[in-house]
Amino acid sequence: RTSIPSVAVVASAFSDIMVPLAMMQVIGIDLTLGTVTALLMLIGYSVDSDVLLKGYMKRPEPLRAIKEFQKAKWLIMLWKIMVFLPIT
Repeated sequence: RTSIPSVAVVASAFSDIMVPLAMMQVIGIDLTLGTVTALLMLIGYSVDSDVLLKGYMKRPEPLRAIKEFQKAKWLIMLWKIMVFLPIT
């Protein structure tokens, strides 16, 4: 057992919060109660999907699991954009 997947989950959660915060700064969206709620939802979905990926990596075909996970990550990124549209 290694701690690398766990560190990757934490790093991914950190990036999943910092990237939207940076985009909010660039676009000019203020940090309000609604945006904090949206960011917390993003963190929840991100950590959930990252933990699932860690489980998929233990399967016999990890490359196939990674490809499926990449599709899911693209959908999550699209969902992030959709979350912030009503706020702007």
